Amino acid sequence: MMNHINKQKIIYFPNSQNPRWLVRSDKIGEFWRILPRNGFRGKVKSVFVRIIFPKLRSLLPYVNSEMLGAHFLYLGVDDGKQTQLSIILKKNFLVIEKFCICKNSYVFISKEAEILKKISVSRTSNFPQFISFEQGKLKYYGAIQKVGFTPKIKNHRKKLIDALAHFYRHFPISMNDEGILTCMSHGDLNKWNMFIDKNNKLHIFDFETTREAPLGFDLATSYVNEFNYTYFLTVLREDFIILASLLDFYDFQIELQMQKILEMI
Repeated sequence: MMNHINKQKIIYFPNSQNPRWLVRSDKIGEFWRILPRNGFRGKVKSVFVRIIFPKLRSLLPYVNSEMLGAHFLYLGVDDGKQTQLSIILKKNFLVIEKFCICKNSYVFISKEAEILKKISVSRTSNFPQFISFEQGKLKYYGAIQKVGFTPKIKNHRKKLIDALAHFYRHFPISMNDEGILTCMSHGDLNKWNMFIDKNNKLHIFDFETTREAPLGFDLATSYVNEFNYTYFLTVLREDFIILASLLDFYDFQIELQMQKILEMI
């Protein structure tokens, strides 16, 4: 990714021993704008990066290297996908390049490219907008976060239901031989891969693990760790019925659908 021309001061975050991010020194004051702000830990981290991190600029370890025009480089986590991101922060949007660092990661990135290309036709801010996919590099426009997604806020859940309805309309929804409604799903939807953007729309990203699943599965993975189990079941049931109605599905067996969803989470 890096070479030795046009070198700049690059700062490690959170530390040089186990960096998750590389941040261009002249962009450190804007780094907070792209970090997730979900939950208490996310909010604390955002405050630290926005207020304290820039003041430590002169004390932080750094390297002189080249980011090939990127403002931030996300090094990823050890989740088996082995993908990395380069990000350019514009005034109202992000330009993101996701690239492979091993053969295995190509499978995930090519799958995401296929999905983004299909859903970008609707031009909704609920999802990243596809630009190109060449030589293992997926390029797309991303939204800028306003606040993190909080499932306990009913209005946030409404925004999620609306966004998922937009997503599912791009793919066939069918009833299988068991009487289960199935569709293309995000596959790993949780509060860390969605947020409320500057236009107050819910923005969903990271479509690397999309797969066929029961309708309602994405709601379940978004809620399961956020409520006590009894309330989780109540909220999931209520929101699934709303989602199904938005997609014009009324004739199904809710108990059978719920059972299948719960078997998969």
